Amino acid sequence: MTGLYVQAAHHAVLPTRDDRHPPRPRFVEYQADLHRMAGVVLDEATLTRGDQYTFVDLADALADRTGPGLFRDLGVLVTSYWTPEFDPDVSAFGPYLHHRHRLDCTSFDLVDQGSISPALALLVLCDFLRAGPADRDGLLLSVEQTTVPAPMGAHFPGPSRSTAGAVRIGRRPAGTEILTVTALGEPAVLGDDGDLSRLVARWCAEYDVDPAELTVRVNRATFLYRRWAYAYGPDSWPCRVEFLPPERTCTGLFRWLGAESTAPAGGYVAYVEEDVESLSAAVVLTRAVTP
Repeated sequence: MTGLYVQAAHHAVLPTRDDRHPPRPRFVEYQADLHRMAGVVLDEATLTRGDQYTFVDLADALADRTGPGLFRDLGVLVTSYWTPEFDPDVSAFGPYLHHRHRLDCTSFDLVDQGSISPALALLVLCDFLRAGPADRDGLLLSVEQTTVPAPMGAHFPGPSRSTAGAVRIGRRPAGTEILTVTALGEPAVLGDDGDLSRLVARWCAEYDVDPAELTVRVNRATFLYRRWAYAYGPDSWPCRVEFLPPERTCTGLFRWLGAESTAPAGGYVAYVEEDVESLSAAVVLTRAVTP
């Protein structure tokens, strides 16, 4: 299998906005129509809560921090998000990025998979890169913001903060290698594949990993972790466990991929993502290498 490596990873938390304003009537009407088609009534108060960022706001803030090199010489761009944007000025996010950064690459998005959409998009991006030419990188860019249109009384568990993340993947050996991304639908999570101890054993056998060299990063509040803790208890875990912050986000993946670049060579990390609203999950297995 062709090796794929993290060339760069970035994560930005945008400031909380207190100067909220009423959305334009067209946005209210659009959201009201969407909710009516679903048989529910829009709670218009949800449109004036949160940070009211557009996807353009989020992506531009990240690009301003990272510089133009993030978008240079791309073979493919993948965008992904969890929650909708607020009152956008442009009708299509991907084409906006193409126009602003003068891209000539293939692009597509992966959405409607809940808060694990970026992790699943990473799986698709890696498969795309392995099947294509080796001379250009791929970029995954994800955004989320905290103004989430919702029905009356829904209390939707949206993002804790407005954030943006990006990871550039290529074949040049770098600090972190993406070994595999495993997608787990709800039936798999409820079945044998939802047993993290079995997953760990499978990865260790497939990639010849000593469990002592593997760290599993997981949120305590997830079903996957609770299932393991209930069945086996904390003393039976064969490898190191690090607990992720108890936050609702789809961009934590980018923060931890960036942190991997400082890990000692030879170590393995399994990053476990579970959807906020369902039992679906994804696990990213990485290896720290010496460039």
